[in-house]
Amino acid sequence: MSLRDSDFGISIEQYKSICQRIQNGEIQEHDLLNAAAVEANQSISEYLVKSIEESLSYEKLSAGNYIPINKNDFYAYRRKCISIFYKKLTNGGK
Repeated sequence: MSLRDSDFGISIEQYKSICQRIQNGEIQEHDLLNAAAVEANQSISEYLVKSIEESLSYEKLSAGNYIPINKNDFYAYRRKCISIFYKKLTNGGK
């Protein structure tokens, strides 16, 4: 199974809910999100965080920045980041 095909242990509903709660300011755990992004893929972690917190698409981010992976891989790492974040959040940061 490729990275793109993995669900990373959370449902699409959980994924969407977590993203929305971060964007609405209901979850204010920037440091934890940053740590999850670094764990998911350190080389693009700043773009993962920006994409999640500001609801920015790969296209918008890559318009002014060089992102060294393709769109599909970016979204797979975004899902992985949210999964790691959720696990850290629900396990007290472990």
